[in-house]
Parts: sequence; structure tokens; C-alpha cells
Amino acid sequence: MKTKKSSKMMGWMIFIGCLLVVLASESISYFIISNSSSKLLIDNYQDLKPSAASSIFSPKYNAIFPKPDRRIVTVKPDYVDRFWTTRLPGFGFGLSGDGIDPAKPFRILVFGDSFARGTGAVDNMRFGWVENLEKTFQDVDLVNFANVGSSPVEEFEYYLKLRQDIKHDAIVLSVFLGNDFGDSVIRSRSNLENFLTEKLAQNKNFDANGILAKFQSLRIQDDGCQRITSHLYWPYTLQFIGKVVNRFPNAPEFLIRLFPSCPTTNWKGTPRTNHPVVLEALEYLRKSEIKDSDASDLHRIVLSKSGTFMFNAEKGMRFLVPPSSVDTRLSDPLAQIVADSVNRFYAAAREQGKEFLLIIHPHKMLIYGDSAKENRISDAGLIKKGIEAIRTTLGLSTGVREKSFSSNEMKDVDFTRTSDLFKQRSDRCRVGNVHL
Repeated sequence: MKTKKSSKMMGWMIFIGCLLVVLASESISYFIISNSSSKLLIDNYQDLKPSAASSIFSPKYNAIFPKPDRRIVTVKPDYVDRFWTTRLPGFGFGLSGDGIDPAKPFRILVFGDSFARGTGAVDNMRFGWVENLEKTFQDVDLVNFANVGSSPVEEFEYYLKLRQDIKHDAIVLSVFLGNDFGDSVIRSRSNLENFLTEKLAQNKNFDANGILAKFQSLRIQDDGCQRITSHLYWPYTLQFIGKVVNRFPNAPEFLIRLFPSCPTTNWKGTPRTNHPVVLEALEYLRKSEIKDSDASDLHRIVLSKSGTFMFNAEKGMRFLVPPSSVDTRLSDPLAQIVADSVNRFYAAAREQGKEFLLIIHPHKMLIYGDSAKENRISDAGLIKKGIEAIRTTLGLSTGVREKSFSSNEMKDVDFTRTSDLFKQRSDRCRVGNVHL
């Protein structure tokens, strides 16, 4: 009996000893991190939201880990995102790459989508052109805030949130039009218009503006759902729906079926079938008491014959695509939306006294109009119509189109070439005399 008590006592002593060691190490780690040079990286250090990865044994980490630590924490409550940069990051905005280097006197913030973030190299981020470019500069720190599948609309909003919190000297905005045109193209818009027209009916009692405003406010911010909302958010997409929604007797239920639903699981395997934002949208839209049978019939017609949905099997999600084709009545307004976002980004940067450089990365496929006529539009040329006098790497677009995109997946050589091409046009980046 005495032996059992002694063994039990010994076990508790070992447990308490281990716990004390953990507490001590956590406290030491927090002290080191809290008092490190990372405080110098931002202006409002006390406003940082604690890292979700902090231990239950110590206060939350209020720090951005400086290089060469690979652990990254973003800086505000609205977009805390922490991951190991040696792994493929998920969706959602966040700081990626090698983080922030406080030793470098000149800092550039990079905004863009997956091409800028470096996730085209599916297994890791080693071949991202932003990181490759940074290696060529000794005194310039490039901080990568790119996000998979994002649009300039979202990137601009993100910049407004963090611009006061991270000291920077310049901004690079990378626009990859594959998200906005190539992947969202409807080869023949007549399919969509014809089948929608067949189901149009007069219904002046339905508040089209109200429903579209509600949709615009229900943008899903959780990881795993970022790409689909960037397509739904396009004002031109909403404008297109608005043209027909007043004459749709079953508009609410029809729209919720077009509303891009979250995948059943995101990249981490977390269930998304009952996402609260999706449920809120369903509840709002079904107040009109539309018959499910009517909506199902219309949905089936549009889904099977018009190409309104495009399904991305790899990500397991569907998104609403805006109509675009060689018809300038459709393509120009969409291009203007992108251009306006770029112009707002440029104006905000210049207002803060920051240099601004725009990179237009073309999609590997040109925009196709009617498949029979094989009419094509240069996506880079299309968006350029609406952009104000901003320095752009136009030569980069041509170079990438000719030298890269050898397959559907970006390879290390593609990112390296992009980095080289970009550096040729930005070699004026020098500390003390920086002009992008």
C-alpha cells in the first residue's frame, strides 16, 4: 500500500515538475518576443491582436516574428493569420514569405493574388517571384501580403487597414487577370442571355437593390471561401444580376443557388457546410417563399446549358462568374471596375507619400469571345484602357506570356523568369535614392 502511495506521489511530483518547466519556458519565450526588435516593425505595437498560436500557460504573443523566424503573425484583429511559410498557406489575407526584416532600411509592401503570393508552386513557396526578387536586393525588404484568388477591390481594402501599422516606403500591386477575366469568361454570352430570357417575368414588388446590397455585405472572410467571394463581389456581376432580377418571379431562391457556397471542407479539413454567413443569406432570401420546384428547374437549366457556374474541382467550390466576352459592352465595364480599383490604390499610396508600381500579369490564355469566330482580346491591353498615368511593367506582361506558363501549374523557372524580368525594370530601387 505504501509502495502504491509513493508511486502516485512520485508521479504527481514529476507532473508538477514538468508543468513548472513549461511555464518557465513559456514566460521566458514571451519575455524575449515581447521585448525583441519586432516592436520596431510597426507604429501601433499595442494595437496588435494576440496570436492564435499562443500558449494557454502565458499571455498571448503580441508580436510579429522578424526574420529569419519562419512563423508569421499579421497585425490587426480583422486579419490575423498565422502559418509556416514552408507549407502552402490557406486562403485569407496574411503576411507570407520571409516576414519583415527590421535591418533593411527600405521596405516595399506587395499586394496581389496567388501569383504574387507564390502558391503557384503547389508544394511550397520557395519559388515565389516576390521572394526571388527580394534575394537580389541587399537593402530592400519586400513584405508579401498577397492572397489567393483576391481582386484589387479586396487588396485595396486590406491596404487601408494596415497601412498605418507597418512602416513602408513603396507599394507594388500585382494584378493577375486570370482571376478576373480568363477563369471567369463565358465563351458565348448568348447562352446565358437566351436561357435567362426564357424565364423572365414581370415582378415589380421584388426589391432588387435590397437583395443585391445584402449579398454585397455578406462577403465570407473565412479561409476556404476567399476566392469565391472575390468573384461575387464584383459590382459588375451584381449589376448584371440586377438587370434581370426584377423580372424573376423566383429571384431570391435563384440567387441563393447562384450564391457561391463554401466547400464542405476547407484546406485544413474543417467542415463548412453550415457556415453562418451562408445560413444568414439563405434565411434572408427565402423570406419571399419561392417554390423550390421552380427554382430547381431554373437552376438546372442555367447550370447545364449556360456556363454560369464554373466548377473548380481542386478547391471543391463553385463561384459566380461575371459575363465577359469580346463584346465591349460586357468586357469594358468589367475592365473599368478593375482599373478603378487600381486607381484608388494609386491615389491612396500617393496621398501617403508612397511610391507605387503596378504589375499586370496576363493570364496564359487570351480572352476568347465566341468560340466559332475565335475572337480574342488581350487582357492586359483591356485593363490598361482604364488605368491612369501609373508606371507599369508592360514589358513584363509580354515577357511572361512568351517565356512562362508552360503548363497549368507555375514552375520554379516561371517564377524565376518573372523575378528577373521585374528586376530589369526596377533596378532603380536603391536605398537613399529610390524611384520605382
